[in-house]
Amino acid sequence: SSRMQTFQKGNALRSLSSLLIAVTSPALNSAFSTCPATIVNVALSTKNGIRVKLHAPNGKYELSTSRRLRGGGLFRVPRFSGIRMLSGASSDSNVVESSSRFLEFFSEKSDPTSTKKITAVRAEEFDQWLGAQPDAFKAWATSTQFTAGKADAGKFLLEPGANGSLARVVVVVADPDGVGGWFSLAGLPASLPKDRTYELEALGGVDPSKASLAWALGVYSYDRYKGKAKKQGSEPPKPKFGRLVWPRGADARAVTAAATATFMVRDLISTPAEDLGPAALQAAVEDVARAHGASVQC
Repeated sequence: SSRMQTFQKGNALRSLSSLLIAVTSPALNSAFSTCPATIVNVALSTKNGIRVKLHAPNGKYELSTSRRLRGGGLFRVPRFSGIRMLSGASSDSNVVESSSRFLEFFSEKSDPTSTKKITAVRAEEFDQWLGAQPDAFKAWATSTQFTAGKADAGKFLLEPGANGSLARVVVVVADPDGVGGWFSLAGLPASLPKDRTYELEALGGVDPSKASLAWALGVYSYDRYKGKAKKQGSEPPKPKFGRLVWPRGADARAVTAAATATFMVRDLISTPAEDLGPAALQAAVEDVARAHGASVQC
């Protein structure tokens, strides 16, 4: 049987125009479609009546009805009775597939005519490296007052080409053997021009797999509650980040596994409790098990 929450009479509630009712029964999933009928007892006394909204474990739903409750009474919600989602993403989305969304910001191939190079240089070797560069680049670095020290990990310089276009990105790397190698590169996706493909021509001592993971983690964003889908025929959305050509020697499989796990955990942490109840957590566990050929028993 369904658990029902009863709201008693009270002067503080008499002025309400709508009421959010929490339905906690595990059987009431997928917008109550698994339950033939739900009866909610509303014991409120108001003059204008109360518009009822329902909150299900798998998301927030609103009953599409013009009927208002007056003076309290029983409110019956038939099966498939026009309940629509108010906000948030669909509970049917697969958390494993969603957590691998960073892969769209990687490329398998480099295009010599459009791919922009990224040169990573160790902070302690920057002055020596700069001295070996062409005079035009040295003049550009001097005029922009670009310097590199151990505290400048992640600092980068955009090198202009002869026609004013972007020719190359130079980024400073500190502690390439430790976590500094990751953090030195992780800020690039959000900072560089978005509509480009980039290729690491020099890693500055950073392991290629670490460099790839840094880029993957750098494109993370939690957009579940931001905006709405574009209408058909409208302009396609602008790219949020640039794309990185997989560095030679990178273990793409290991990077994908680590980034997917990180995205999944961050998504679950960022999801508010009203949209991530026990049923949703169970579904996430089942998605992970299914992706790896396992099963879950409850």
